[in-house]
Amino acid sequence: MEQLRNLRWRWVAGSLVATLALLLAASWGLRAVTREEPLQGFLRSQPEVLGYSEDTVAGTRVLRVELRDVPDLSRTYRHLYEGVARILGGEPFRLEVADRRSPALEEAFYRINPLLQEALATGRYGDLVDRVEERARALGLDRARVFIDPDRLYLQLHEGSDYLYAVLPRPDGPAGRR
Repeated sequence: MEQLRNLRWRWVAGSLVATLALLLAASWGLRAVTREEPLQGFLRSQPEVLGYSEDTVAGTRVLRVELRDVPDLSRTYRHLYEGVARILGGEPFRLEVADRRSPALEEAFYRINPLLQEALATGRYGDLVDRVEERARALGLDRARVFIDPDRLYLQLHEGSDYLYAVLPRPDGPAGRR
């Protein structure tokens, strides 16, 4: 008991704070080397990516990636998603795509979206591609593409040099059943 009274408590507390600060700095540095730099390098190396930004919403990392006009949004999105997931490990994240949309494309999306929502709600995707392409032609768009995979539904609308991308999760897919 006498030994505890003779301790220099200020030195002990100071050493504890310094050690904690050193550990936090090392942790931050390790994260930068093992996750941040590889993530930035991966996104910069992708020819489809024009730019990207990052934010955190409710503890989830949100990566917003601006894409070029790509021929197959589903393939590009899956490639980016898998690459980011591999780099981040189990860290929660959300990947959002940015595009070059015009007011006309936004209006077209407003008119096509009910078809997408109906398919997502009912799980019937059989004639969705034809219905979307037909509606896009009626709206005067140059091109419309719909891709469906087990997890998501992808929409691409094109008019001139403008393009709109939408990635919608499937509630009947593996991710939606969790």
